[in-house]
Amino acid sequence: MGRPARWHAHPRPHRPRRRPAGAGPQLRPAARRAAAPLNVRPAAQPFAEAADRLRLLFPMQGAVLAEGGPVTIRATGGRRPLTFLVDGAPLSAERARREAAWTPPGPGFYRITVLDADGVSARSELRVR
Repeated sequence: MGRPARWHAHPRPHRPRRRPAGAGPQLRPAARRAAAPLNVRPAAQPFAEAADRLRLLFPMQGAVLAEGGPVTIRATGGRRPLTFLVDGAPLSAERARREAAWTPPGPGFYRITVLDADGVSARSELRVR
């Protein structure tokens, strides 16, 4: 005896249902996670922030200086005390001042960096001939 007509040798392959055009992707509910506390700094006024931003006044980026004699590195903005670095080595300077003296050891390229009390940095690269 044979099987009834409604039986198939292989089941029909599954076909996903179609969504109407423009329905967008189907979204699944998001898994619930414990919210981590956020460390948010209070928003500063845009004009005040730009004026207080740490930056190097001298030497400017790409400056070319003549060899011989000390160079005064000057910074503005940021929160004191400031730390001045040349190629990663700290310069001895009064921490309350916004400038430091440096004598280049010879011709070459140097990277000047200044760090403020908040860890914000500004840097400049220069060449001594």
